[in-house]
Amino acid sequence: QKELPAEYEVSGFITYDTKQISSVSARVSGRIDKLFVKYRYQPVTKGQKLMEIYSKELVTEQENFIYLLKNDSENKILIDAAENRLLLLGLTAGQINELRTTNKAFQSLVIYSPYSGHLHDLSPQSSDPMMQNKTTQELIFKEGTYIQKDQTIFNIYSTEKVWALLNVFPDVQNEIKIGSKVILSTNGIEQNIEAKIDFIEPVLREGQQTV
Repeated sequence: QKELPAEYEVSGFITYDTKQISSVSARVSGRIDKLFVKYRYQPVTKGQKLMEIYSKELVTEQENFIYLLKNDSENKILIDAAENRLLLLGLTAGQINELRTTNKAFQSLVIYSPYSGHLHDLSPQSSDPMMQNKTTQELIFKEGTYIQKDQTIFNIYSTEKVWALLNVFPDVQNEIKIGSKVILSTNGIEQNIEAKIDFIEPVLREGQQTV
């Protein structure tokens, strides 16, 4: 007598790890003057320019900072407070130093990507993996769009780590355990990938019989 392995064939797809999703939000209210990205799923790198925003609030805060430097240069408490407000609104330390030198306010705020990955906006996402591969879908934000302070503009999905989601039917669900060996075979990759089950959802998704 000996134990024999039981093999089950299931389908699935590769998708993003939701723990690797980061948001890019507006620190000021204003108008998008320039947009350097054009479509959903566009790859971006950390530090890449995403857009320029014109904000009356930001311009006013810069002018207040310049006024203090010119007319109350000994008042360190007020100057430090004004500098902190500019940092909170999205200016970098380098830009603030440039303000000190030039006494000229920036008319727009450049928003850089704080992460590398694929760009998504807040338009409805399709659950169809085939639709998710289409890269020609335009962003809902355009040049001239007005945005609000703290509004989420983009989500950036990292591809450093991804998930393989497999659908297991009821007749074999009791045989599948965390730690079970899995051999993944995917279109476009000749070599199979060996893995182990890391997580099993404890409930059935609505309208589905698989876990």
